[in-house]
Amino acid sequence: IIKYDLSTGLEVRRSGILSAGHANDLTYNPRTNQIIIANNAPDHRIITILDASTLKFIKTVRVPCPIYSITYNAERDIYFIGCSESKNLRALNSNFEVIDQNIYVTDQNTTGCMTQGIGSDDVFVYCTYYTDPGNIIEVFDWYGNYVGTIETDISGVLDGYKLEGESIDVDEQGRILLIASKRIWHIQPTL
Repeated sequence: IIKYDLSTGLEVRRSGILSAGHANDLTYNPRTNQIIIANNAPDHRIITILDASTLKFIKTVRVPCPIYSITYNAERDIYFIGCSESKNLRALNSNFEVIDQNIYVTDQNTTGCMTQGIGSDDVFVYCTYYTDPGNIIEVFDWYGNYVGTIETDISGVLDGYKLEGESIDVDEQGRILLIASKRIWHIQPTL
């Protein structure tokens, strides 16, 4: 994991080599000052936890359901995760236990899409999916209700790489940040 100062683009800190599997997605928990990594593969039920200041390994945790992506809401003190082997979501408490038996099902727009990252703000959870030729973003509220789908114009190839949205988050201006092919794309959410 490498931490950058976004205002300067300079590297701030680098972790040592981690055993975090595919390290498909991560989130930050400001209450614990920890980075939580969804390992995704080869063991879809393992997350890796780092100290956010030092990027040093703290521990691994086995979660109750397969996971490929993770985001955190500090106000509610819960995580939403993307469930491996499906495109569904689950809610976990701060101890990484399933909050309820609800499985939040994505819209049919994701049929044939590849699961990627999950990000959030205080109101919505954003899931990015890749399909040839482009990317879509499904939006849920923090209660698991499907809100809508955002179609993006991010598609094709740039510098020899497919524009596959791997990671997603939201900045202070409320713009969605979709990371694809070594670039950050700013998307104004419109449902």
